[in-house]
Amino acid sequence: MDDLEPLTAGVDELFSDHALDPSLSVILPSGYPVWPDPSFPQHQGVAGPALWMTDGPAPPGLWARFHAAHAETGLWPLLLDDSAQPWSAGQIAPEPVAEIDTYDPAAFVAEVWSEWLEPPIDLTPFGPYSPGLAPAGRLREDPGATAEHLAERLAGRPLGLVPA
Repeated sequence: MDDLEPLTAGVDELFSDHALDPSLSVILPSGYPVWPDPSFPQHQGVAGPALWMTDGPAPPGLWARFHAAHAETGLWPLLLDDSAQPWSAGQIAPEPVAEIDTYDPAAFVAEVWSEWLEPPIDLTPFGPYSPGLAPAGRLREDPGATAEHLAERLAGRPLGLVPA
């Protein structure tokens, strides 16, 4: 692949001090940092890009290489839908990883549910009110192995990288 770039090509902007080890062994296709649109509601000021995204479909195996190198890179790979999505328009509001546990998932689901004027699916028998969260499931497989299996099945999508 002649269009590959060193890992630092734009990805270093995801870190406030641009501290990304240039000797890391993962090579990227062309891509760009995705900045939040300042007009989109944010809880915090925009300090940097929310993610880095490939220009087109990621090469086979790239998600798996980043997944395996997560501890080394500090980057978590995402496979993105390449249609018109919020990230392509900057309609994203990144929050610090340290704050994730302060959010109430049931309140989030209830808020989104209540804002649906026309639900995307049939909500019978629940109607206009969220039934709350489902009970916790039973772990059947290793989550990492399942993620790698699904990433293989979803190959051909753009790759996103977020600091995590």
